[in-house]
Amino acid sequence: MGGSKCSSYANSSGNFNLPRCGCGIPMKLLISNTDFNPKRKFWKCRNVGLDGCELFVWDDELDAVEDANPKSRYATSCKNCERMKDFGMEFGRELGREIGKEIGNKFSQFVIGVIMVCVVLFGVILKSILCNKHVESSFHIFFDCEFAIKLWSWLAGCVNVTLQFTSMEDMWKLCDLNWNDARFNNKSPSWRTTISIIIASTALTGNNTCKPYSNSLRDFAFLKRFRVNIHHPKAQIIKEVRWEPPLLHWLKCNIDGAACENSITASCGGIFRNSSADFVYGFAEPLGVTSAYFAELSGAIRAIEIAYQHNWSNLWLESDSSMVVSAFKNPSKPVAWALRNRWNNALFMVSQMNCIVTHIYREGNQVADLIANHGLTLPSIIFWNTAPMFISDSLNRNKLGISSFRCCSS
Repeated sequence: MGGSKCSSYANSSGNFNLPRCGCGIPMKLLISNTDFNPKRKFWKCRNVGLDGCELFVWDDELDAVEDANPKSRYATSCKNCERMKDFGMEFGRELGREIGKEIGNKFSQFVIGVIMVCVVLFGVILKSILCNKHVESSFHIFFDCEFAIKLWSWLAGCVNVTLQFTSMEDMWKLCDLNWNDARFNNKSPSWRTTISIIIASTALTGNNTCKPYSNSLRDFAFLKRFRVNIHHPKAQIIKEVRWEPPLLHWLKCNIDGAACENSITASCGGIFRNSSADFVYGFAEPLGVTSAYFAELSGAIRAIEIAYQHNWSNLWLESDSSMVVSAFKNPSKPVAWALRNRWNNALFMVSQMNCIVTHIYREGNQVADLIANHGLTLPSIIFWNTAPMFISDSLNRNKLGISSFRCCSS
């Protein structure tokens, strides 16, 4: 027994008619020498440790325990025997009977009651249901146990009522809370009234949102039936996306990142062009296993490093990643640890150059996208002084000023 100063055997008779625990063997009779229960006899499972059922019951409370059969008669405090299973089944049947009684006219109040039962039941189960002070009857578990009393006190403070229980019926009475008298003058509402209440409650909640509904006649009819204001989705607009060449004596570098879903590998690539939209320089670099943002930012850093090495002081950097553009606008924000040194060096290089960073939709960044995807097939970084063949079509479209189009919300 936890907390005992010392315990000793107090029974040396045979095993005949001795109470049995959940393990099916006769129990030990011991004497408690604690300050709270001095010289009080108690019965305990003979098995110690994980093999035991940990059954505990006071000797003077044996008469109060139900003795249905020798194996389960004192298993109310046992963790491994069938007593708690029987109690749970009986409680479920009782709960079902109460549902049949209450669901007709007091459904909402009864739901509150079920919640309260679940609160106590769940809390007691977490407590392992064993207080080792009293017979673990259903009333003790739910209302009389010190652990349950604290839970009920908390719940009483939440609903601002005084909770006093002498039987299980008191809990069902509490669920009423004079609801029927206060709202319906002791009259059951009609089904039409119930429908009106449901519609009013739904409309009150649904009209607090500004989200658009889907383009569905079924959704439209449903929302109208419940008097919910309909917010039509905004019509999409078509935007023209066109790659623009840089000013004279400037170079424009479009960069992009690519990630392979199957192997979770990534790469980056970039292309430098002059004011005549002619190819100047290009690169593609495999990065291994990393994120898409890491790949996009690596491409931007690589482009700055190349421009700085070639002494290209007028640089226009363009990316279809808004996060990369945001990183340059807020350089004080941290980036990935693996890029921290290169990022700080790139910021220093940018401070020595005339550099602008802008965003472009992916429809206008197709050349850089092709180069970045090509990087997924490479074993190491590669540089081009002449345009590779696989980008020639997209490169010519940009040079001719052919537009692409994008559907987006207004």
